[in-house]
Amino acid sequence: TDTLAADVQAWVTQLELRDAILAGHSMGGVSAMAFAGLHPDVAAEHLRSLVLVATLAYPEPLFGLPDVQVDPARVVGLLERIMSFETLGLLSIRRVFGTYPTRTALEATRSSLIATDRQTRIDAMRMLRDFDLRPVLSDIALPTVVLAGTHDQLTPLAGNETIAELIPGARLEVLPGMGHMLMFEAPDQVADAIVQAAKPSDA
Repeated sequence: TDTLAADVQAWVTQLELRDAILAGHSMGGVSAMAFAGLHPDVAAEHLRSLVLVATLAYPEPLFGLPDVQVDPARVVGLLERIMSFETLGLLSIRRVFGTYPTRTALEATRSSLIATDRQTRIDAMRMLRDFDLRPVLSDIALPTVVLAGTHDQLTPLAGNETIAELIPGARLEVLPGMGHMLMFEAPDQVADAIVQAAKPSDA
């Protein structure tokens, strides 16, 4: 999370962003929270608000399964083999969606997984086992909205509720029947949250 925070800090400072909206989905949300929580003064200087979409601030059990310590490299290798078979891959991806995913959304998600660098996935899985951003969430001094689906099994609603409770003044929007891939499942709601975050506070 220190690296993610430093990456975002380098990005917003080198581009000299001002009054920006930082929106992050899943690991992108982790990156946004790490930056805003670990570097609150820099975040306040460059950002107007945060939009956190289906994310997490501490390790949560995947799909309700118990926490079993396995080698991330083996898990990623198995995932690669599953994704190499189109039908099996799409059926597996189905679990990260909510009630009614489209085939186009399933295919796009499978393609993005296949395209992601293998070592990046391994490193991310290792980080997600033992990180905890809860101690710094209260230091985030930006208007924040948290979007979460009731059927999200990767970043469950309860964890998003905790994020909204710990960030001062944060607002939680719960999307019934939706899963983890909210930008595919509820694009209008995600876009609206970003648009609303860009409006002046008195609008």
